[in-house]
Amino acid sequence: MFRRLREWLGELPPEMREVATAAAMLGIGLFRFFKIAYREWYGREGADALIERALMNYLYSRRPPVWVRHFARRLKRLDAEGALDRTAFGLRPPPRETMSPSAFRFWNAVIFGGSIASIFVIVPALRALWMG
Repeated sequence: MFRRLREWLGELPPEMREVATAAAMLGIGLFRFFKIAYREWYGREGADALIERALMNYLYSRRPPVWVRHFARRLKRLDAEGALDRTAFGLRPPPRETMSPSAFRFWNAVIFGGSIASIFVIVPALRALWMG
């Protein structure tokens, strides 16, 4: 999957690749990226219809609006300086820690056990109550 994504990104014009990379740095989709870029450029929220129109125009023309291009370059510069902060753009901070493999296995077993219990115990009991 990542190979296909890299191939697809490699086929993009440089400006589109820059926008896609910047959105990925923030961990958000293009629509939200455009909304934040608009707010950063104009100092106010853009209407969803306006953002959607700009995004569709971008996808068809393969040329980002100046305010999107500027925001993508600003994020690239901030990232290079080590000063990229998601919270500065109204986004939640990334999780501090990932789950350890042992904790992941434990919770995976708990969820799996709960699913099995639901299928073989709870669902038949509810069915018996429902059917009378």
